[in-house]
Amino acid sequence: MSHPIYRIFYVSHDSQDLKIFSYIARDAASNVFRCNVFKATKKSVYSRCRAYSRHEEN
Repeated sequence: MSHPIYRIFYVSHDSQDLKIFSYIARDAASNVFRCNVFKATKKSVYSRCRAYSRHEEN
């Protein structure tokens, strides 16, 4: 699964478990918004997601 950055609408992480993050993106084929939720297994993955999420808040 991959989505170009311009199709991503929102990025967030779980405040109780920082390894869980999600994003909402518009599907290219159906033009429907879909929420994708993941649990990272490595700290480097969820650290990058948190940095992106903070960037979106500003």
